[in-house]
Amino acid sequence: MVTLKDVAEKAEVSIATVSSVINDSRPVAKETREKVLQVIEEMNYRPNSVAQALKSGKTKRILYIVPSITNLVFAQFINEVQHALTKQGYDLILLNNEARSDLTKSYLSIIRPSNIDGVIMTQTRTCGRIIADKCRDEGIPFVVLFEPNIFEDTSMVITDEEQGMAEAVKHLISYGHEKIGFVMVKDSRNQAKRYQGFLNALEENNIQFNENYLIECSDHDERDAYAHIKSYVEQQGLDFTALICCNDFLSHGAIKVFRELQIKIPEKISIIGYDDSIAQYIYPPLTSVSLPKKKLAETSVKMLLSNIRNGNVENKAIKYPQRLVVRSSTYINKDL
Repeated sequence: MVTLKDVAEKAEVSIATVSSVINDSRPVAKETREKVLQVIEEMNYRPNSVAQALKSGKTKRILYIVPSITNLVFAQFINEVQHALTKQGYDLILLNNEARSDLTKSYLSIIRPSNIDGVIMTQTRTCGRIIADKCRDEGIPFVVLFEPNIFEDTSMVITDEEQGMAEAVKHLISYGHEKIGFVMVKDSRNQAKRYQGFLNALEENNIQFNENYLIECSDHDERDAYAHIKSYVEQQGLDFTALICCNDFLSHGAIKVFRELQIKIPEKISIIGYDDSIAQYIYPPLTSVSLPKKKLAETSVKMLLSNIRNGNVENKAIKYPQRLVVRSSTYINKDL
């Protein structure tokens, strides 16, 4: 069966251009239009259900691909994306690919114009290229939400990780802290950016970071953080007066350790989390860098719907600043 992709390849144009010619959905140069129509006739192409769905005004369904539905940060993004889509009259189809390329490949058949009008994806490290290539093959617009992209020519809505971390460092320095520990997940691209922002902020304030203060975890949850931080403190003691963790769950693990060891928070050690996902529910309430999740979701939906109307993927990145929410887990360094 001849497909849109076959016609596009023979006519040496994009799938979106072929679709525009068939549905008369946007202006196409006369010469290009005639060439596409000629190829359609030569290949005896007949619009199937895919083309009919495009012509009839789309499916009004958007596929949202996330790496986890149990992680609270992603759950919050799902909620905000769904609200934003509902306001625009679209339904959300949710796919949890568990950040696995094999699982992603098994679901690729969903990415067809007869099923969906566009794709939003939040995890790109292991599966981004697979998803992007499939979307381009099918002529389906897509947007990357939150996670920095690993390839070019893509619509992205992201946050300024380095700026957010700089806010956290400045806050601790204003409280007199210079010996600051750092907890991150090893090999996490997002957290690597936060770590770089941390180092840059220290350097800007003429503070030398002691690399012995770096604690690397294997996973993003509080249990893994608890194990690594407890092992660190038992072996090396506690020389720093403040600790920044790359997400709230890591901070929760740290708080459990210090509570067990009867190290008072924030009197003996100040703690800052990241993402502001569970920060207000932890005791003591956690100072955390907040992500503008609602704004990110609304902007990604707006950008995707614009791409759908225009029939392409705009090479554009929108970056939003982050905000430090100060609560009770940070305090003035009394050792000054």
